[in-house]
Amino acid sequence: MKLLLLLLLPALVAADGRALFVARCASCHNERGDKPLKDGPPLSQRPLTRKQVAGFVKSRLAQATPEEQRAVTDYILGFIETPR
Repeated sequence: MKLLLLLLLPALVAADGRALFVARCASCHNERGDKPLKDGPPLSQRPLTRKQVAGFVKSRLAQATPEEQRAVTDYILGFIETPR
């Protein structure tokens, strides 16, 4: 049972990150970050590093716990292009 929980834990955290992103960010970015923005390409097409995404998430979700911020960062990194 413990092994199953350990295997499922990353999926549960990712689900929380997705839920927070949808609740707090999707109105401007859409659920998968594919909505074009006024000042440039969609979030999903921006080659951002983990450090950059984490910084944006921390400033936008200042009231969230560090674990929630990390989950949202991981969710975003799952759909953005990687830097070249």
